[in-house]
Amino acid sequence: MKFFKIIKILMKNAIIRDSKVIGFVTVSIIQELASILVNIIFFNVIFANISSLAGWSFYQVLFLYAFSKTVMSISYAFTRFGLKDMGEQMIKHGDYDFHLIKPVDTMALVSFSRPRPTRLIAAVFYAGLSIYCAVKTGIHIAPVNLLWFLFLTIFGFVIFYCLEVITVIPSFKLIRVWSLPDIVPKMAEFMRYPIGIFSFPFKVFLFGFFPILAVSYIPSEALFYPPQTIKILYLVAIAVIFFIIVRALWKFYEKGYSSASS
Repeated sequence: MKFFKIIKILMKNAIIRDSKVIGFVTVSIIQELASILVNIIFFNVIFANISSLAGWSFYQVLFLYAFSKTVMSISYAFTRFGLKDMGEQMIKHGDYDFHLIKPVDTMALVSFSRPRPTRLIAAVFYAGLSIYCAVKTGIHIAPVNLLWFLFLTIFGFVIFYCLEVITVIPSFKLIRVWSLPDIVPKMAEFMRYPIGIFSFPFKVFLFGFFPILAVSYIPSEALFYPPQTIKILYLVAIAVIFFIIVRALWKFYEKGYSSASS
């Protein structure tokens, strides 16, 4: 309960801070709408000469894009900036000391330390576009497919969060790791495409070692097509395994942490 109270306070303060910056919310909305427009034009150009992309129609691919951006926007609203701050300056400046003395799990506290609730506005836009695209595909989506999609999306979020965390853990030992927090947003650009367009080595890397494709592709595939047991088990297993590994690595490197003032 203490953790949720802290999160509530952090979210409230973030809303107050962002609302005091004149035009911040308006500019953010305009940026997201512009991004959506540009990407719709981009996919229209791609599909001007093809009928499908690795077996996926225009609206299915656009759904992948919108769904992946929904995941990213929710991440930006809650955990992205806290972890980014961890990788860029929290350790270097000794700010991590203040998180250690609080009676809350440090990995969770750091992750949620700098929420940006206004990013949820973007998540609403992208979620709306996802629903629109799902309807426009013309594919009958059975209730069981929708339930599998929602279930797998939860584990997709877990994997995405773990990938964000694992890219900032080196900051416990290294100082110059400013670019590491940007790895996941850059790699997330691959989430908008069907896995069939990638070569085998890329599939192995982006589906196994750095499974960011699994975050968007497996839930989306389960929404439009009959769910495949092996892929469902894989997503659940990799989410659980990654979370255990990330927790273990965080605790291991935290033990060797030396205060900036020591």
